[in-house]
Amino acid sequence: MQLTKLDRNAAFVIRDLPDVPCEGPVRLGPKVTQANAKLYARVATYRLALLGIRRGGGAAGIKAEAADGSTAVADFVEDVRPLVARGDLALDPAAGVSAEGLAPLRDDDPRNPLLWESVDGGAVRELAAARSAAACAEAYLGGLDGQRVALRWSRAAAPLAQELHRRGARIVAISTGAGSAVQEAGFGVDELVAAAADHGDDLVTHLGVDTTDQWAVFGVDVDVFVPAPTLRSLSEEGAGMVRAGVVLPSGEQPVSPKALASLRRRGVAALPDTIALAGPSIVGAAPTDASIDDALARVDTAVAEAMAASAHDDGPLLGSCYAAESFLRTWRDELPFGRPLP
Repeated sequence: MQLTKLDRNAAFVIRDLPDVPCEGPVRLGPKVTQANAKLYARVATYRLALLGIRRGGGAAGIKAEAADGSTAVADFVEDVRPLVARGDLALDPAAGVSAEGLAPLRDDDPRNPLLWESVDGGAVRELAAARSAAACAEAYLGGLDGQRVALRWSRAAAPLAQELHRRGARIVAISTGAGSAVQEAGFGVDELVAAAADHGDDLVTHLGVDTTDQWAVFGVDVDVFVPAPTLRSLSEEGAGMVRAGVVLPSGEQPVSPKALASLRRRGVAALPDTIALAGPSIVGAAPTDASIDDALARVDTAVAEAMAASAHDDGPLLGSCYAAESFLRTWRDELPFGRPLP
């Protein structure tokens, strides 16, 4: 990996395969670390490999308080512009960084500009991420019709809940910092989205059902559990409570190493975030003349192919690593050291 330190805000860029163009997320916060960024870059390398894209993963961090975010992002954009202009790096907004903040870099971004558009009130990149996550679960389970889902509510949860519902799943349990809400018949997704917009975390107290402890959602008997979309948000203790058959990520590496071991012992499948979060990369690689509908339709096809390639007796997570490495060997003399595993 190559680390480039920038001049301001203790910002940095990491390129996993520095001899080729790289792409990946940029995060802002007072505690962003190079160690986590290296993991995000490796995740991106394997995700691109699973899609058959000969690019490397990258990641960047900006150390700043949220109150100083707009200025810090503007400084970062100015400092990183030469890397982007040379075609060495393409960046995606992540925690603390908005798509608008990266707008000055778009002219030099080689990916399909649909990534930066919106449709039906939603950002295409967020719709694509929700679509790939739902398609990942659908491919593993053989369909989502009638499947019961429990999830930790987050910004990523709204489009994902809508996409899961569109494919026939029922959202029967949700939780926030304010508690858990369970309804066997399933919640109306529009009701959830509206309550979240009006009440934030308190949405669980406005759904007409009793609420329990926020951690109770882990123990609901469902088919699919979606943990919070933050790094290692599912701990060993939480994994021991999970009663779902499948853990579906809505963010990078949500399962801690000990949690993964716990899930495997109990036969719970942790689906690969390299595939579940591949939607934006798939849209970014779509032909420039593709419509939004065409680009999003490509997500379903590409995810189904990646999941089929990842089928393995060792499980989908390790299977996805084997499939990515098989592609990397077709154009790299050496594999990057270390797999993107929790």
